[in-house]
Amino acid sequence: MSPSIHAGAAIAALVLGAVVVSMSKGTTRHRAAGACYVGLLLLSNAVALTLTRTTGGFGPFHVLAIVSLCTLAVGLVPMWILPRSPGAIAVHGITMGFSYIGLVAAGLSQAVAQLIPEHSSAGVLATSVITFTLGAAVNFRLTPRSLARTHASSPRQS
Repeated sequence: MSPSIHAGAAIAALVLGAVVVSMSKGTTRHRAAGACYVGLLLLSNAVALTLTRTTGGFGPFHVLAIVSLCTLAVGLVPMWILPRSPGAIAVHGITMGFSYIGLVAAGLSQAVAQLIPEHSSAGVLATSVITFTLGAAVNFRLTPRSLARTHASSPRQS
């Protein structure tokens, strides 16, 4: 498959993911935008798993694509099969936050790998660790607040 499809879907997911993160949770708009984000991320990851031109085979970005798919599954399954309890919603919110953090980390790491190919392994690792550390701090701080606001303003508690 085409690297252009992968990059286009990933960039669109980055933009749409930022919109989803910033909007009110639990609304019809949130669900629709979230479904589009998930579709774009699924497409980007599926295409990423077919790309081997730069690595000649299975490489670190392929591992990250699999991790991303697993993160999506963990974030979506509670919403599909469990009752909409505060715990299931919290798992969804935090995990989908990590889904977005992973997307940002992958994009930044890919940029680093392209800019400094002679040091790409160290650069990719450092970029990923820094992005995940900062992202986790923000995710664990903001997601519970966002969920509390959503839960408090929700007319039905289900």
